[in-house]
Amino acid sequence: MIKYDNVTKDTLSLYTYFNYQNLIKSLLFRKQDYVHLIVSENSAMILWGPSIFIGGEFSQSISESFMSLLQNSDTPRYIYLPDGEWDSFIKRSYPNQLRDKQLNLYEADSIGDLNFQTNSQYIVPITKTLIERNLPNTQLITNELYSYLNTEDFFQNGFGLALVIDDTVYGYCLSEYSIDNGCGINIWVDENYRGLGYAKMMTNLFLIHCHKRKWKAFWACNSDNTPSNKVALSSGLVLNSTLHYFEWENF
Repeated sequence: MIKYDNVTKDTLSLYTYFNYQNLIKSLLFRKQDYVHLIVSENSAMILWGPSIFIGGEFSQSISESFMSLLQNSDTPRYIYLPDGEWDSFIKRSYPNQLRDKQLNLYEADSIGDLNFQTNSQYIVPITKTLIERNLPNTQLITNELYSYLNTEDFFQNGFGLALVIDDTVYGYCLSEYSIDNGCGINIWVDENYRGLGYAKMMTNLFLIHCHKRKWKAFWACNSDNTPSNKVALSSGLVLNSTLHYFEWENF
């Protein structure tokens, strides 16, 4: 699995309030074109898709860049920032455009039920062959490889499983990011196949893979997402912290 370089160390240190820093490490290491980083002395802002990550001390220059970004945005943004002055700043600046949200952060530290078995013929590894078959909904998998440089990077440094029924992809469980022997679990099952145990099956098989490779696995989901929290807990993951963030929308 990839190790991040020391060039990103100082910037990463500004994000100490994050409990799932491997995601930030992966973004800083891979530096995809769509990851925009602004650094100003002891503060930084990372723009990644709809997500904005702010770290470090309050900075006038970063705050101005942040406000300019929102001013020119017509889509929702998910804003992660430290408590204190940054938190007060955004509440004061956008009192009517914020929704308070909370992530539950779970962790599995090299665990997994090695005796777990499933006879489901529908759960298969995500491989080059599977992607090249281009089955219906395959793009739902490739769209989720956004934190990797490309699909080859994913095959070398990540891992995933797919739920394939009647030659159609109806679900996946894959590493959202992977770096420093840590990965995030990204899971989805089509609504027509929920409640049948497929999410738990894929999660258990994913954790077995992590156990064998001594990877730490992390799971983040909104606190009000009851099904996702239920799967995490039933799969043996442990809730270790919560993370407050804002959803911004130009109502």
